[in-house]
Amino acid sequence: MRRAFRIAVAVLALAAASGRADALEVTCIEASRYQHLYRLFGSDEKQLAAFLELDPATMPRPEFCRAMLVSGKVDIRSAGDADKLLAAVEANQGWLATLQLSSGGGSVQTGYQLGFITRLFWLKTRTATASGRNLSYTPDFFVPPAATGPDTGEEHPDADRIRNWRNYLASQKGLSPMQLGYIGCASACGLIHTAGIDRAGEVRVHRARVGGADKDEFINLKATMSETDRRLLRLELEQIAFYRQMDPGPDFVRHYQETPAQTTTPVDVSRFPRYVADYLTGRCKMNGDLLQELDRQIGNTISELIAPQFGYWIKVDNLRRSLRQLRHMRADAERCIASAHERERRAHFVKLCPNGCDRKKLMGMVDENVRGLLKQVQ
Repeated sequence: MRRAFRIAVAVLALAAASGRADALEVTCIEASRYQHLYRLFGSDEKQLAAFLELDPATMPRPEFCRAMLVSGKVDIRSAGDADKLLAAVEANQGWLATLQLSSGGGSVQTGYQLGFITRLFWLKTRTATASGRNLSYTPDFFVPPAATGPDTGEEHPDADRIRNWRNYLASQKGLSPMQLGYIGCASACGLIHTAGIDRAGEVRVHRARVGGADKDEFINLKATMSETDRRLLRLELEQIAFYRQMDPGPDFVRHYQETPAQTTTPVDVSRFPRYVADYLTGRCKMNGDLLQELDRQIGNTISELIAPQFGYWIKVDNLRRSLRQLRHMRADAERCIASAHERERRAHFVKLCPNGCDRKKLMGMVDENVRGLLKQVQ
């Protein structure tokens, strides 16, 4: 009964998501403008340049955006959606680094286009998280200090980072919150998410489906069973070919194939494609993904232990010290990872847009990638 109830709830949620009429929007996240990000480095852009190993003479303008919120429905066979993303890349002259995703999905064909653009420009992807209904944003390259409470004074070893982090947070209070219409990334949104080169957050997947005349139908009941089987198997092979090219992790395709069209299954995406992970581990001498997971585990343990157990308090001073040390290691690893990504992303932008972005030419490249994908299953 419980399983049946969960499936029913998932069906209703997916139906609601698929029925949304909102067009896809690509919107600057105000908190990601470089004028705010510079506060993480004492409002000194040269320090950010040094952190990311960039030429301080070529830093982005303060109004440029580092992150965009991609929200709404992926329109059916709409070149306009792809152009919106290309326009955002061009407008920020290659300094756009991350896409925060908030979408229940839509057209697979448009999802392929958006996915190939994401990979072409070496962008990072995140499933948008929320505080209430508002977007919760953390810069993609920065590890917040482990302690930010009022009892941490200037003598604290992380005093400068804590002060800069507080200044950054204070600068956000005057910004209008960004409300999320859909919390999560499902269906065709996963084609964008998996194309990211540094990914975070889960994707809700389901196997191929083709709706009927009724917008709430997941299978076209006017077609025969044999026609449905042939068509959906082909669509499945297309999507699997795309996912394997983007390398989202060993369990992703299995969960995609096992999940009926009428529901969804949450799947965590591997942070990096495998060989990118191998490169970064070799370059940075640390595995940033494993450090991130250990950070999460220690943080969760502290949260559980500081709650009184049977009326007794458990001291967690040693765990807090361990977490601070781990955050230092993570900060070093993430700095190395971020600088490697920054250099690669900038190189891709310069190659693809040497004298500005020729969006027609870029869309030709994207469509060629889509045609190549479809040829694999002919």
